[in-house]
Amino acid sequence: MNSSPLLDRKPKSGTDSNHIAIWLLDPGRILPLAALAAELLPPETLHAVTVPRETRLRRLWEGRQVALRLLLADILNVEARDIRIGKEGQGKPFLPDYPDLHFSVSSSDGWWLAGISDGPIGVDLEVLRPFADLQVVAQSYFNPTELAHLNSAPDPVERLRCFYRFWTRKEALLKLKGQGISGLSALREREVQGVWLEELALQEGLSASLALPKAPARISRYTWRGGPAAGSRPQAVEVRVRPQSAWLSEVGEHEAERLRMQDSLFLPLELPTILDAFPPSGCFVDFGSGVGVMADAVAAARPEGMVHRYDGDSLAVEKSKELFGGRPNVRFGCRGIEQGPPEGFSGADAAVMHLVLMHSPDPIGLLREVKRWMKPGGILHVMEPDDRALAFDPLPEWIPELLELMERVQNFKGGSRRLGRDLPILLGNSGWDLLGMRENSLDPGVAVAAVSKVFLPVGEIYLNEARQLGIFQESAVRRLRSLVEELKIEKSALRKIRVPLFHAWAQVG
Repeated sequence: MNSSPLLDRKPKSGTDSNHIAIWLLDPGRILPLAALAAELLPPETLHAVTVPRETRLRRLWEGRQVALRLLLADILNVEARDIRIGKEGQGKPFLPDYPDLHFSVSSSDGWWLAGISDGPIGVDLEVLRPFADLQVVAQSYFNPTELAHLNSAPDPVERLRCFYRFWTRKEALLKLKGQGISGLSALREREVQGVWLEELALQEGLSASLALPKAPARISRYTWRGGPAAGSRPQAVEVRVRPQSAWLSEVGEHEAERLRMQDSLFLPLELPTILDAFPPSGCFVDFGSGVGVMADAVAAARPEGMVHRYDGDSLAVEKSKELFGGRPNVRFGCRGIEQGPPEGFSGADAAVMHLVLMHSPDPIGLLREVKRWMKPGGILHVMEPDDRALAFDPLPEWIPELLELMERVQNFKGGSRRLGRDLPILLGNSGWDLLGMRENSLDPGVAVAAVSKVFLPVGEIYLNEARQLGIFQESAVRRLRSLVEELKIEKSALRKIRVPLFHAWAQVG
């Protein structure tokens, strides 16, 4: 098999999981690709479809077929017209000439989703559309646990999201296993075991899920610019990394030390309040725990309690085990919040989300999901930055421009770096009872060092992303990068810096 520029970009040793590439195209990108159908699609493929020509449905179908071949051709470094696609017994597509490359596709109302991997994969996509028979369909195909979650939804919007969340998971699982729609009934009778299911946060109005045999090391989402006029090769633009906590896998294992330092700076300010909510023999969960500094500190302070640390990035989980795997009261897991607690989990007395909401396109929905993990009366601690509260003395004139770039990149990926001050509103709107809120700021002397060793390296990461995404002028990115480097070297020019982190805690309402 030819070398794949996507699938070769895997994390360093320490995990044997796949790198999953997710491609999402909207109808505006799909429809123009239909112009290439006569050139790139085999005649037998064009003649097999019964959708009338010159209709929008036909053009969407042709555009999806072209998009898939362009994508596969780019990965395999072959001509799109030479891609042969076969189907197994129940319709699962495969590549007869390249059996080591696996893919799964899904479409809904013109939107198109493709998942590419070097192992079995299943994806499903649905546009959130209300329909009258939702409860009838749920009764027919959902198991009792799923029905309970659906029926407990607080409003019609959340109920619709809940329905499609479960539905897309089932469809993705069936595609992974190569089963047809008839397999849905069997999924009602039992919980799924031995697979990894992840809800993909794409954008508002869409629901999608990914099914794999095991947890991946990295999930990257892409789209491409341009249509047929741009040539026969898709111009890949990575727009979001999922799972949303997959920061370590995205920027490399060298990032672990910076993350560890970052967490250690604020730990003394946050830990006492967290321990007040954690009974000596209780259960604690660290969501999106990164390299595990917080979880280790809690485990050390409460040796009779049980500490669970979950992260959607399997490389971060492995690094955490390497650094803090010696404590008997710590459990590690690669799991996203949206997946819900694992089987047998009895609920948390206390939990923490540190710099997690900033990566979520739906922070209120994520906070609602956390409630599924908590015991009645359980307390959640949320810590988030708010770049609006950063203060420099003297203020380099380019810092506001850098902060604006970082926020634009985060918005484009899905999320915001400006949630800290809004935590009470977010918690209240998601059904939590606010217990307290404070602003933790580093000592000014420590803050100066933190900006050089933590904030500015993060700024460089965002600058690289801005360049890759093309959402900022290249000349501005180059200028800001040089100024960041200059300030890192001349950090003595900064006399006073205010680096706050907002900490709110709330109880299950």
